[in-house]
Amino acid sequence: MGLFVLDAALSQGEIWHHQGLRLRVSVNISVRHLLDARFIADLGTALAQYPGIPADHVEIEVTEGAPLQDFERAQQALVQVNALGVRVGLDDFGTGNASLTYLQKLPTQTIKVDQSFVHDIVDDPRDLAIIAAIITAARVLGLEVVAEGVETARTAQLLDEMHCHLLQGYLIAKPMPAAAIPEWVAQYHIPVRSLASACQESESSVLTGHYHRVQQFIAALRGEEPFPEHVLEPDAAQKCHLGLWLQTEGVAQFGDDPAYSIITARHQRLHHLSMEAKVALDTGQKDEALRKVRWLGMENDALLAEIKVLMEAPTSPSGSISPAQHLPS
Repeated sequence: MGLFVLDAALSQGEIWHHQGLRLRVSVNISVRHLLDARFIADLGTALAQYPGIPADHVEIEVTEGAPLQDFERAQQALVQVNALGVRVGLDDFGTGNASLTYLQKLPTQTIKVDQSFVHDIVDDPRDLAIIAAIITAARVLGLEVVAEGVETARTAQLLDEMHCHLLQGYLIAKPMPAAAIPEWVAQYHIPVRSLASACQESESSVLTGHYHRVQQFIAALRGEEPFPEHVLEPDAAQKCHLGLWLQTEGVAQFGDDPAYSIITARHQRLHHLSMEAKVALDTGQKDEALRKVRWLGMENDALLAEIKVLMEAPTSPSGSISPAQHLPS
């Protein structure tokens, strides 16, 4: 089966290259084939059989659980894969038991973040934090990051602003026959549209996530997107992305600054306005709901501006370093 997959993938990759489509082809390799003593010979034979696709346009993908069966043998095999000029991708990253060790010791050029972390980053601050940490580590190590399971333009834009520019999922395309690829490539338009946001200049993923949550809520009131979670519940201000940050890192670094209490009060007001707007919409007062939306947008712009000023201060009153000084650029 492994030989058949290699042959089919490289054969198709060569056809695309002859058509002028210099696409990278990623090939999933089973654990059994990767750890087999004949694997490197099999890969070398396949590359020699299809010289029309350069080796650096071939990527071997292994699942994160594969090296657990025999780490040293897997490591040696992947080193030999790189020696052939072929890239190595780590699939389903984050779902195994030794992710950081893999980044440290495996010769990997690409990590594909599992969709279980990507799907809810607009709603779940824990997933957002994990994705931000993976992106930061990958950038420092010079690795490509691919986010799997991207299904909405909102998720795509949030990832793009977090410096993850390679996306995979139904928003991009669903599986299709190889023969359909050339026409699809010719007609494809990137789904991420650039928005001028007050937080794009900040390196805080929390603020980026917060900005998109507010924008999604406003779009939901207009019937354009689904409502995000942790906006309308009574304790939503303590559960949302920004609320959790204000209660932890925010209060630790800026709790003594007079601006902190102003920011937390404005954050509470945002949630209060959101609930009022939703009630107005549900009771048929669409004009009133849209009026609240405009007010909500202005309050959020003010909130982001105040946080930005706070972050850009050299130090907090207690002498601690502000996020602007230690967040990655």
